[in-house]
Amino acid sequence: MPGYRGHLIGGLATFIGLMYLLQPIPSTPLSPFWWLLFSLAGALFPDIDTKSKGQFWFSWLMIIVMILLFMHRRYAVAAMIGVASMIPMLSKHRGIFHNPWFIIAVSCIATFMINQCMRPHIHLCSYDMVFFIAGAWSHIILDLGIRKAFKRSLIIP
Repeated sequence: MPGYRGHLIGGLATFIGLMYLLQPIPSTPLSPFWWLLFSLAGALFPDIDTKSKGQFWFSWLMIIVMILLFMHRRYAVAAMIGVASMIPMLSKHRGIFHNPWFIIAVSCIATFMINQCMRPHIHLCSYDMVFFIAGAWSHIILDLGIRKAFKRSLIIP
């Protein structure tokens, strides 16, 4: 059970591994920077249900997103995100946010919603999702240990 520094190192290692595996990815000059940020954000994401660095950064991100949505008069989207951002306060630690399938579902839904606004960049946003999911899975693997993580939800039913 590493602290946030250990999870950030795991997210960094995941980023490096994915960059090696996905070398022929079409990208812009800033894409690796964004993918690193998404990998690190994913590495902190499962701990947003407890007082942690992940929850701290998630809260600030939600404040910024809400301000931007209000500035663009997207009140319905702001309301949905506001309600969704309260879910971590209602769940127990290592509950739903440590479930790999929940992370995939949330990432896919968020990517779908973002892609509705940014159609020309759909392929880049999809890669962001891959790096976020990989970073989050690195968190789960570090928390549970490799054997328990695979036994719990990936390979053995």
